[in-house]
Amino acid sequence: MRRALRRGAEEGQASLLLLALMALSLLAVTVLLIRLGDAQESQTQAQRAADAAALAGAADYRDRAARSIAGGFPPGDSFQLEPARNRARTYAALNDAELLQFRASDDDNGFTGDTVRVEVRSAQCQRELDEDGSWEEWSDWLCEDEEGTAEGNVASEAAAIATVEMPDCELNLDPNQPMVCDGTPVTDYATAQELIEIHLVDEEGDYLYHELDPDEL
Repeated sequence: MRRALRRGAEEGQASLLLLALMALSLLAVTVLLIRLGDAQESQTQAQRAADAAALAGAADYRDRAARSIAGGFPPGDSFQLEPARNRARTYAALNDAELLQFRASDDDNGFTGDTVRVEVRSAQCQRELDEDGSWEEWSDWLCEDEEGTAEGNVASEAAAIATVEMPDCELNLDPNQPMVCDGTPVTDYATAQELIEIHLVDEEGDYLYHELDPDEL
């Protein structure tokens, strides 16, 4: 009887140990999945901010070109570096990111700057694991310094490119008649703006218009 009781106790202890090991394994898997999810979310947030910043920088060029067309003039060199950069920086900040780099290019010898590329860094950081593979808190970590890497924290970075596609416009020699773009007479700013498209692309233009490094931002 005593041997049976002892054997039952040993089996019970083995079962408890097995359950404890299984619980630790599940916890480790849970921690890994959480950290992978946090890293993915951080990168997604950074890319979202980069897309918004690039589109905003290109939109500044679009809006200036639209005003020229509505006034009866070809858009010409409507791109202005600082207003476009400031607009991109604002939209990066609205999406919890910092603008790291801004440059403009085009396929017309670098005269128009109708393609904008930006790089941003997320304001949300991920906490590095401690030496024993753990970390102290489960919540998100804010980046606490200009380098984006407060002690133990790592920030996500992303880049995006946006371009402006102008309509085919014909200058009317009669000053009393509006400019015609893609077959549409442009009589106001809103019409001109609708005819100019902005979208994200994978490649920059062939010629650099201007580039701002981090010290100039």
